[in-house]
Amino acid sequence: MKPRIRKPLHSLTPDDFDAFPRWTYADDEEGEPGQDECTVRPLGQTEHPSPLQQVHVQAVFFFPNGRVRLGMLTLHAGDDVAGHQPSLYAAGEWVNFYWGAREPAGPALKESSKRLRAVAKDPYPVRYVSSLCEADGRPLAYGELHGFYWLVDWRTGELRVLA
Repeated sequence: MKPRIRKPLHSLTPDDFDAFPRWTYADDEEGEPGQDECTVRPLGQTEHPSPLQQVHVQAVFFFPNGRVRLGMLTLHAGDDVAGHQPSLYAAGEWVNFYWGAREPAGPALKESSKRLRAVAKDPYPVRYVSSLCEADGRPLAYGELHGFYWLVDWRTGELRVLA
């Protein structure tokens, strides 16, 4: 019997997506030791997630200077930055473009900006596309980033951006 693979979402790496292209929350296992609401597991090739089940997939990020980096994004949570929650893998760490309901600030913002500027002096716009495609070749998700985003008003869905 194969051991079950479970990891915290923030500890996934591009290598994990090479091994398993789709990951989902192991929310039915939250009570198990060492697991919480951020624990993910790979989806098998024959597993079909429900339309409401969030799935994390590998993404490719394109910078204006021609450089390319790997990262991840979320499917089934909406078709904007808040739904895709794009994250870029740079210098061994994740750079999150969506910060939820908190305004990007402080040392974490400075470090994220530094990682982006190490890839491109003028990083915006950053374009992203999912590595997985529909049967007809269309990407499952794509978008364009102009900075770091946060949700100002959850009632209206208003997003703000800080470049």
